[in-house]
Amino acid sequence: MRVSVLKGARPAPQIDLLLQACLAPPDAARAAWHRWLKNRELDDASWPEMRILAPLSGRLRTLDPDSTYRPRIEGLAKSHWTQTQFMLGETLPAIKALRKAGIECMLIKGAAGYAEGFGPTVRRLMGDVDILVRQEDGPRAAAVLTASGWESTNGDSALLLKQLAPLRASSNYRRGVYGEVDLHTQAFHFCRRDSELESALWRDARSISFGGTDVCVPSSADSMVISLAHGVAGADGDWAIDIGQRINAGGIDWDRTIELVERRALVPLALAGLSYLHELGLGVPQEVLRRLGQTPVAPGVWLKHYASIRPNRRQRRLLQRLADVLSSPLLPRAIYHRPFKSDNLIGVARDNLGLWSPRRWRRIPLAEVHAAPSAGHCIEIDGSADVKVCGVSLRFPASRQSRRVFIEVVSGETVIHRLRGRLRSRTGKHQTMRFEIPLNDLAPGQRIITLEARPSGYVSPAAPQAEVAAKSAPAFQVTDAWAA
Repeated sequence: MRVSVLKGARPAPQIDLLLQACLAPPDAARAAWHRWLKNRELDDASWPEMRILAPLSGRLRTLDPDSTYRPRIEGLAKSHWTQTQFMLGETLPAIKALRKAGIECMLIKGAAGYAEGFGPTVRRLMGDVDILVRQEDGPRAAAVLTASGWESTNGDSALLLKQLAPLRASSNYRRGVYGEVDLHTQAFHFCRRDSELESALWRDARSISFGGTDVCVPSSADSMVISLAHGVAGADGDWAIDIGQRINAGGIDWDRTIELVERRALVPLALAGLSYLHELGLGVPQEVLRRLGQTPVAPGVWLKHYASIRPNRRQRRLLQRLADVLSSPLLPRAIYHRPFKSDNLIGVARDNLGLWSPRRWRRIPLAEVHAAPSAGHCIEIDGSADVKVCGVSLRFPASRQSRRVFIEVVSGETVIHRLRGRLRSRTGKHQTMRFEIPLNDLAPGQRIITLEARPSGYVSPAAPQAEVAAKSAPAFQVTDAWAA
């Protein structure tokens, strides 16, 4: 199983060939480039392939100087560089706002390499800027960003973002056309908890100026481990280029890198990634691979690694899902940082299609305002202590296209539940959704809940009208409400 799991974390074949062309010695790189050309057309290249073609553009001058694709790939690289500059220009204000509020910011992953000068040399495309803040600063950082006009990419309200900030590993924010920030409170989505290493991550970080603002970047060893942990199991090849640049630049503290990998329980990911880079001909010492290969790894860690492998962006197979379930009791949450859906933190109710649970319902009187379509409605619930559930019927106007519906249920300053549904395309016909809302988290003495419709995603100022209509918060009516 060990060998098959490590091989499963290799990049997809077409990505592998392009990474060889980027990073392998000249003869091997030239052969890999010509094999890619035999199997692929530039017009059919996937997005992960396009991301690697830009860094490859500079090397094509020696690998294939007469290639008819060279002008197009050179144009692609310039386009990516321009897009990255636009993104940085719109994203730097977020970093400045956080620093102005006294929040320490550490750039990680591609942003760290870009700030250190690795990214521009290979024309590295950046889709967002990954910013790490201390976990205790998470709620304040979320509040600073939303107050500065940044919005969640998935439509979460500012209240919900602040509420989930201490619990989520990261949240994505957008502003304007190109601005995008991935705000992290944890550097790793999965690792063994180690308070000494968390402190050392910040202690060993270097201060650097990024766009005229003082930020931190991790030490070389920490950057290596973060890139391995985030990239190896995914579909993109950016991680290999990022780490390859660091290895070629020299100065890697391999003993510290091994220590970090072992203490954070990331041996399978690191062994898979570094073995692959060693095969490409990069300067990964054989002794490093030997030491990692001899490191004892708990069965739960192998299962978690196997469950996370998705080199082709495919859905996880049944065996992988089973491995994820089996790893949970072997990796207690008290000892491991593990990714989890926010659904586990704040409950989600879905349209029950009119199938109500058998309860002794009492109708809640509604005001005239509930009959008017609006993106938000307040409902006053019976003050009886035995009321545990509120049922609502919501009517939505006819929709020209199928779209998702997200509604947050707010009590005071807390989101206590979320509602999910889908509007079907029905010309001239309204649609009714029915939900049961648990009231267990209702604040003492608070008997008013607010239903607030949310956008289903971020809408760029440059978005076409069709996208605006498909994602904006829908208006609705409250046609009936009950308590039980």
